[in-house]
Amino acid sequence: MNEQTRDQVAGALATDKQTEGPMTRTPGRDMATGMSRTSTRRSALVGLLGLGLVAGGVPVLAAKGHGGHQESASVATTAETGQVTAEAGRFKTVKKTFSFDGVIGIDVLGPSKQYPAAITVSGFNRGRIKDVNVRIPAFFHDFPRDVDLLLVGPKGQQAIIFSDVGGDTPTPSQRDVTLDDEATQVLTATDALVSGTFKPTNIGNDDEFPAPAPALSATIGSALSVFDGTNPNGVWQLFLVDDGAEDGGVLLAPGWTLTITARVPR
Repeated sequence: MNEQTRDQVAGALATDKQTEGPMTRTPGRDMATGMSRTSTRRSALVGLLGLGLVAGGVPVLAAKGHGGHQESASVATTAETGQVTAEAGRFKTVKKTFSFDGVIGIDVLGPSKQYPAAITVSGFNRGRIKDVNVRIPAFFHDFPRDVDLLLVGPKGQQAIIFSDVGGDTPTPSQRDVTLDDEATQVLTATDALVSGTFKPTNIGNDDEFPAPAPALSATIGSALSVFDGTNPNGVWQLFLVDDGAEDGGVLLAPGWTLTITARVPR
């Protein structure tokens, strides 16, 4: 790993961010099991800086137009990467993928450096969602089970799509994880995180997402179908919180992608 790449990782994980509504969880506790844990690994930053040596090369960290470092404010950074259209009767089905075109740095405890990481969706004229999938193309973390992901749609619908799952084994190379309601694979609290397509999963009901995340609905679930039937256009927000001390990580660019299939009038 060259010096410039090391600087980019360090920038993504810099600890100068102040977040409204600080986390109050007990440091050093695993929120999935309630059991105390002791980490014998070096700090997350040191481990991640070594990934270039272990994995044989880390993908480019620089986000387009952001010089390799994302602001901590809620900035919608979007790249549309494809469209597939099928027509039938008075309606057509349109499928598009959008991406957050930057790095998401994960602190050792609390909200990520880019909180939320937002994507602006457009181009669905009077559309109604039929299906939503979320992909994390380059997931690195020393303790994946610490990561909680809350997705909030433009109309306020919300789902905790990844929480207290992925095990306690560090990711020595990037994990490419897709969350899809129709997946047959499931995520667990104990199995090591691997690349693949999985059902969105939230274990437990004690997740906390500080402001500016919205208050969690009393009936919040993990299924992406909560967004079905709504207009996809607008800002989609991904709130990431690390709920355990000692271990950190990073989602390399593109931090996450959103694939939407919608029915629109012809």
